[in-house]
Amino acid sequence: LVGFISGTAHLSQCYRSVLIHRALPLIWFIIPALLRPSTWKQVFETLLYPHREIDVPPDSQPPEPTAELLSIVIAPPGRGTGTAAALVSTLEAGLHQWGHLGPYRVVTIAADPRSNAFYRKVGFQHVREFQHHGVAMNLYHKDLST
Repeated sequence: LVGFISGTAHLSQCYRSVLIHRALPLIWFIIPALLRPSTWKQVFETLLYPHREIDVPPDSQPPEPTAELLSIVIAPPGRGTGTAAALVSTLEAGLHQWGHLGPYRVVTIAADPRSNAFYRKVGFQHVREFQHHGVAMNLYHKDLST
């Protein structure tokens, strides 16, 4: 395995599906973390994430895209080989097949120069910085309709 990518055409529907169909295995897996009160805030922030606008003042911009690149990981031997860009292209083809032809987003840690440079390289445009779980994050959009 050199890498993987995950994404969704509709983030809130994805979360809903996971909670409906996979809640018990998920809860079983995270029980140790749930026993620590410090993790409850992060659990609630994570569950509310698909339903919040990311620091967008009302009526200032179009609503956030529903589609999102959720994660991409490339093992060290696959880095610098074009594998990550190929996976992004594959995700975009999947979004088209699912009927999503507009913008989609990705969020990454603002302090990570490698991921920020990668997203710019594959055509994402930086939108803004915001805080999530107390960490500065960058929001990027890429429009598939062009």
